[in-house]
Amino acid sequence: MEEKYIQKIAETEQRAKSNTHRLDKLEENNKLMMKLCSSVELLAQKQEQAMEQIQDLKADVVSIKETPKKRYDLIVTTIITVVVTALVTAFVTGVFK
Repeated sequence: MEEKYIQKIAETEQRAKSNTHRLDKLEENNKLMMKLCSSVELLAQKQEQAMEQIQDLKADVVSIKETPKKRYDLIVTTIITVVVTALVTAFVTGVFK
């Protein structure tokens, strides 16, 4: 009967050693997984920063594209003002002659 208990104890010790090795591997895998999660989080932050920079660049491009249109509008406005001023001046000087 005592041999039976000795055998059971030996088997239990073997399982305990096996489980210890398995737990060690799981802890190592857990550390690697945590490192991977940190890396993914850092990548997400950098991507968010890159997207913000891209949005800023888009706004700058839109502003640059609008500059020639603003100049064109200013030139047209100036020409119309000059023509209207010339016509009004001609009319006023013609009326007073």
